[in-house]
Amino acid sequence: MREAGVLDGIWTAAASAGGKIQALVLLGAAGAVGGIEGTGLVVLVTSTALLISSIIDAGLTPQIGRLAARGEIAGRSAVVRPLAWRVAIHVPAQSAAFCLFVWWGAAPEDPVPWLLAQVIYGVAYHLASSMTGLAYGQFRFRATAVVNAVIRLSTVPMLVAAALAGWSGYALIVVLAVGELVIAGVQYAVARDSRELAQSPRVLWPRNTWRYGIGAVANTIMNRSDTVVLAWGLTATGLGVYAVASQTQNALTTVAMIPAGALLVHVARAGRSRQADSVFSTTATVTLALYGAIALPFMLFPSPLVEVLFRVTLDDVTPLRICLAAGVFSVIGGVQMQHLTGLGEAREITRIWLTTAVASVTLMVILAFAFGAVGAALGALGRDLLFFFLTRRGITRTARRAEPRQ
Repeated sequence: MREAGVLDGIWTAAASAGGKIQALVLLGAAGAVGGIEGTGLVVLVTSTALLISSIIDAGLTPQIGRLAARGEIAGRSAVVRPLAWRVAIHVPAQSAAFCLFVWWGAAPEDPVPWLLAQVIYGVAYHLASSMTGLAYGQFRFRATAVVNAVIRLSTVPMLVAAALAGWSGYALIVVLAVGELVIAGVQYAVARDSRELAQSPRVLWPRNTWRYGIGAVANTIMNRSDTVVLAWGLTATGLGVYAVASQTQNALTTVAMIPAGALLVHVARAGRSRQADSVFSTTATVTLALYGAIALPFMLFPSPLVEVLFRVTLDDVTPLRICLAAGVFSVIGGVQMQHLTGLGEAREITRIWLTTAVASVTLMVILAFAFGAVGAALGALGRDLLFFFLTRRGITRTARRAEPRQ
């Protein structure tokens, strides 16, 4: 498993576990101060911040990891300028997205502090994600994971204190943002810089990274910001119910993907070889087994676990169970996509993400209008099934192209 990169991926467990514990506490805190509707609003604003961040990133973060792993960029000095101008775009972009909430009536009564919280969190997450990508590309898995976990876990008592004090949901989002800004600063400070390599900012400009960015945007829309899309078709209560189901699936699949945390850079280094195939097979097996182990309790005892974790009561647990079933296909599809990304199959990746995003968003909106939260969950199941089959087909196509012609 060491050769397959699974152990390196497990070192990212600390960061992933810290982030998911933080996310679960956030949902619980939001439910405590605002009920199921308040939970939906917090998830909607944070999801929008992440969606805009992924659009502005335009593939910068995965490209940083790939090129750093291959020794093709100098280090932190090469990412400053490409990252700086992306950050500058956040204020107008996040503001425009928030205006849509006002237009379709989903904005809170006091919109200004919520908008500020969304902008701050979007910028902070973007910076932390990019600098963490550089750290992993430099194969600093252990130290990076520990630092990120400690910082994110340090925000948990702050979230609890804010909920007990009855603070508004936007204050909870600002707490998250402060943690992400600290992560970005620490990872930048410890990043290595090579004087032997010329700074190559052009390879990190959007025209050279956008294909990888399509995947990040599509993934964010489908898995992390799906509540933004579904706000058009669900009531506030329905949005809250689906948010709990979706975020639970997202938390569990993210934890299950921990062993795949280093897959991309290990495949990039191994190239098209039997070693890369072995890395993929081992990682897929471990990931699926881990997901089954952590998802089963939620499938068997959904109501008590949701009440304990999120401080809300679900009248219907069907959306949660459907989303948990969808997670099986999500994690395997995720491992397959990591493999394709490590191989640099940009066109294949673009084709898969675009097809899945368009089809799944359309399906989810239609089903949400027709059947509410249950329909949205069925749309999520269709989304993950399609993603699984397309990534499997992409790997098969890649293997056929690599075969020597007779």
